Amino acid sequence: MKLTTLDKMPSLWTPELIQNFYNAVRKLYNLTQTPCEEGLYGNLPIQEDFNEYTLRLGDELQLANIIAFLAQAQEGQAAVSGVCVEENEDRLIIRLASNEAPSQTTLDGLNNILDIMSKGVRNRMSKDVLQDMIYESVLDLSHERILQRIRPSWVPAPGYFRKGEQPLWERTDKILHYQKCELKLKPGLERLISELRLLEKRPSEQDLRVSLKSIVQRCADVSHDEYCRPSMQQLRQDLKNEESKWRTSLKDIVQVDKLAGYLALSRDLAELALQTQYRQLTQEIDLELLPAQEPLKPVGSLKRCYVHAEVQLILHYEDEPHEKPPRAIGCSKSACFLCDSLIQKLGKYRISRTHGRFFDTWGIPNIKLERPERFRSAIEGMIKNMDELNPKGVQLFRPYALQSTAILPRANISDLTLQVEAFSLGDA
Repeated sequence: MKLTTLDKMPSLWTPELIQNFYNAVRKLYNLTQTPCEEGLYGNLPIQEDFNEYTLRLGDELQLANIIAFLAQAQEGQAAVSGVCVEENEDRLIIRLASNEAPSQTTLDGLNNILDIMSKGVRNRMSKDVLQDMIYESVLDLSHERILQRIRPSWVPAPGYFRKGEQPLWERTDKILHYQKCELKLKPGLERLISELRLLEKRPSEQDLRVSLKSIVQRCADVSHDEYCRPSMQQLRQDLKNEESKWRTSLKDIVQVDKLAGYLALSRDLAELALQTQYRQLTQEIDLELLPAQEPLKPVGSLKRCYVHAEVQLILHYEDEPHEKPPRAIGCSKSACFLCDSLIQKLGKYRISRTHGRFFDTWGIPNIKLERPERFRSAIEGMIKNMDELNPKGVQLFRPYALQSTAILPRANISDLTLQVEAFSLGDA
């Protein structure tokens, strides 16, 4: 029996490489779970290739981040999602990977948003009309996730909150008493708290929709000014530098930013869809899902390991090269230390940030590759990096960075210029 082409291909891992990798993982993990500070890559210079790609790289990353954020329609690690955007001649393909397979409801909701974007282009809608339609569909998809962020007393907290979780209004009210909270922020926070408290009594479904829209708007009012500039940037920095009593409030400010993001991302999606040079692509946008990877038990590891969404996407394009390979990976949470390390060593993808946290349950399946040398070289670089981070073997503790942050509105990203040609109704 002849060997197939796949059978003839070498495996990614060699016995020596996998043993060296997990030896380095165990050694570093025993010393620290935060081997580096969080890293922000969103404002790094971008070298564009306008001859080959239509999408600006910043817009490709923004679109990937937005869809990944929406794809995590439930709280918890199982729903963490990653996205790449593929350019084709007359359409975009949104490639989605998740830690566990998303529900059909989530997939239907994402498809509906993408269909609305495409119809907006084909039907020559105005930006405001398209934005409103996208926003309504975003609320349909994210209704439950928004409630989980607000956490009124009638929405139960997941089991990993051992002591439960206070409603967002209580956590936000605490920030009003923080001595460094700027006076100009307090009226907006007070209005937001009033809206949140109204939700403590469970309303009808119709009234709940109205309440959620009002709360998202209040969050948007306090999160960014009229020019889309962040209003709470100094407050976030002050809380980050505080000791534990106040530092825990940082995630509550970020939660307000995330809630505001549902409105901002609806505007961004409308602008991206209608941007003049993108319409040939955005007139048709398809969603394609990668099958979720089963947990691994690799040789050399003492634990079950999981294939993160970023790794799933990277492996897909190693196995199935694309004519115009994606240049960015969007994710609903910041990249972990090992995902970030792999991405930097490969040098093919941009991400927005890493939280720098180290997981010893991270893994790559032993796939077949026609030319595994470059990938093996990246892993060897990761091993070297782990060995060099703490050569003296001294235990190191850093506070955990937040694993996810709000997506910056597109108008707040300085390297992007908006060229949206809004149609009047008479153009339709």
